[in-house]
Amino acid sequence: MAAPNSATHFLLNLEGTYRSGPASGGVEIWQTGVRIYVGTSLTAPDSLGTLPSIDIVEKVVARTETSWDIDGIWTTEMGVNDFDPSDYLNDQAGPAARSLITNSIFASDVQIDALKLYPVSTPAGKIAAPPGYAQGAPMTLTYTGTKPSGAGSQGLPPQDCVVASLRTPQTGRRGRGRMYLPSFDRACMSNLVLSSTVATATATAMENFLEALTLDGATSGIWATPIVTGAPYTAYGVVNSVQVGNVIDTQQRRRANITETRVVNTVTPW
Repeated sequence: MAAPNSATHFLLNLEGTYRSGPASGGVEIWQTGVRIYVGTSLTAPDSLGTLPSIDIVEKVVARTETSWDIDGIWTTEMGVNDFDPSDYLNDQAGPAARSLITNSIFASDVQIDALKLYPVSTPAGKIAAPPGYAQGAPMTLTYTGTKPSGAGSQGLPPQDCVVASLRTPQTGRRGRGRMYLPSFDRACMSNLVLSSTVATATATAMENFLEALTLDGATSGIWATPIVTGAPYTAYGVVNSVQVGNVIDTQQRRRANITETRVVNTVTPW
């Protein structure tokens, strides 16, 4: 077995597709994610603190479950009690993501395909930088059979996004995070903004999702919880509230990547 790499926290990405792509062809995808603190202690971790160092070691994982497969090449070594990433995906994240996406707030075209759990090391910290991965690859849960999808009807354009804002006890920008959610049911709108009923339902759905990602280590000694952290990825704040505004945001990068079909009419001036 190779010498361990070190991670400070984990990044959980939800990845999916829109089942009915644009008429011009191609597959529209969506992705959102949240960072997860994992630590060992006799009591719950502090709401603000320094991220731990977790050994990531090689282990081949290939699990076939009822509703998904889980594959990976790593696990953790944390001392007496270890955090098992495949168990976390199977017992916590998989059911939590399925429950979130099958909510009626999401368009029926929204489908979740996979969850990816990345061990992230400092200083790179970001998913775009391979050296930032401990072991270089995610633990992946791939939904099988009929994949979970939204229970709503026709969706908003995919670049129009409802944002869930994550808050922590840390003041300022370092204490805030954002999750861009996939396409909502068009019926969510009221007078060009998100209806108060849907905003409330979204906040509740996100609260339930984030709480389902937690591990209470009172018995096991292993704690896990959603956090906000940023460069240099040494400090964290535990997410203690989620806010949903009624103004729909726009993902400019997604808008720029959408293939556009134009209809051209000739204008005769006289």
